[in-house]
Amino acid sequence: MTLLADFESQRVLNHIRSSGLLTSFTDYQGNTQGATLSASGMVDLTELPSNERLLQVRLSGNDQVADGSVNFSQYPVSVYIFGKTNLDDASIVNGLTDDIRNWLRKNFKSDDECIMAIQVLGKGGPYPMDDSRPYCEIPLIVKFNENND
Repeated sequence: MTLLADFESQRVLNHIRSSGLLTSFTDYQGNTQGATLSASGMVDLTELPSNERLLQVRLSGNDQVADGSVNFSQYPVSVYIFGKTNLDDASIVNGLTDDIRNWLRKNFKSDDECIMAIQVLGKGGPYPMDDSRPYCEIPLIVKFNENND
């Protein structure tokens, strides 16, 4: 049976959670910000309260090495950081995204999550959504070992 912990997007999310960057933090103006919500896979942003931020991790493509003769898989993965529904939150979202991107560049593997390598492909944003919620994206290529079953 496949468990949530077996999904690649959940493994990447667990790795990011281990950074401590999704807990409360002090922003660039010295203000304390609350913890950032997080999810893997599909999310319904209409259910996200306007005063909350969310980090979402999802696969953005198919296995790029779909060959049974190798002992790993490789997926394009996208990390999205959605801000509060206020364009003034764009600077905080931008800074949080930079911190996560920089952490992933230094912490590009995880034995606990069967992650062999993470290639960070930069950062996009901040961009505005229709509801004035700013967001940023971190595109990744992630190589996974077989499960440690």
